[in-house]
Amino acid sequence: MLTYDPPMIGIGIAGAGTVGGALVRRLTDERALVAAKTGLELEVRRVAVRDATKVRPGIPAEIVTGEIAELM
Repeated sequence: MLTYDPPMIGIGIAGAGTVGGALVRRLTDERALVAAKTGLELEVRRVAVRDATKVRPGIPAEIVTGEIAELM
């Protein structure tokens, strides 16, 4: 049987407030569902915020940065 590995797309998100935070959590929690619906494997690689020291539930600290340039 042939298997299909969807292409991996790395994304960066500016902001982790109400909208950005919810987007990060949904893309992380529903990764398999997104891949099944779109045919793309989306991976949130960086989230740029004003205060990188602030704890953000549901967002891994290792992907949070205070530098917007790290989204590129």
